[in-house]
Amino acid sequence: MVGGHGVAEHPAGVQVLHRGQIQLVLTGGDLATRLWSRGFTEAFSGFATWAAAGNATLHHGGTAAAVTKAWQRTTEQLDDHPVTVGTTQLNGTAFRSITRAALKNPAYYPLIIKAWDVASGPTGTSTPLPTVIPDNLLSAQFAIMCQDTSWPRHDAKTIARLIDADKKTHPLAGGLGAGVWPCSYWHQYAKPAGITPNPHGPRDILILQNRNDPASPYAGAVETRHAFRNRAGMITINAGGHGVDTTAPCISGKITDFLTRDTLPRDQTC
Repeated sequence: MVGGHGVAEHPAGVQVLHRGQIQLVLTGGDLATRLWSRGFTEAFSGFATWAAAGNATLHHGGTAAAVTKAWQRTTEQLDDHPVTVGTTQLNGTAFRSITRAALKNPAYYPLIIKAWDVASGPTGTSTPLPTVIPDNLLSAQFAIMCQDTSWPRHDAKTIARLIDADKKTHPLAGGLGAGVWPCSYWHQYAKPAGITPNPHGPRDILILQNRNDPASPYAGAVETRHAFRNRAGMITINAGGHGVDTTAPCISGKITDFLTRDTLPRDQTC
């Protein structure tokens, strides 16, 4: 976002490398989070494939489709009948949130399995739920996101309508990206309300994007790339997780050339 502001306001003299791009063309903060339902669905495919490959020990389905169906069935059961885990109630929304947080890094996939096994066990179990993201990190994230751009203050009927719409287009996410955010009740609105990308200037923006990023979905990166037109180049990496591995052989050399020789690569996927 900082880089986006820089190249939007200063058409020359700013060289920007974005790792895991979010949607920059914002008229309100909720437009970025509304992409999360789509990003969740895309990222889940990587987890489902991983879980299916380990079915001999994980026991949640032998194919990606079977894992997805079983996960969705468990989530819907939790929507109707939450379970008590220690002093915490685990419902469908909480399970989706745990899953989404763990999708940010394939190394966290076992945490989804742990929460899944807890959810499928007897109610009242003392087995603790996994903590994927510490509270302090979330507090800092909200402090930045909520102050970065204005967020609409939807009434309850509008929120319900948006959630229903997301459920229809991306049922796996259960409307997760359209729910109520603290930013909607922030103590003051940020100004300006959004970023207007500046497509005029040198070719000095390189966007690196994982194809299945749950937090900064691919669709937002594509829109950002188009908004900056000829100023930007984009490399899409066929990987999941939030944040690109810049040491990957297919991009490390291109990053070095961009930063040291001002050589912007063409749009490509690797």
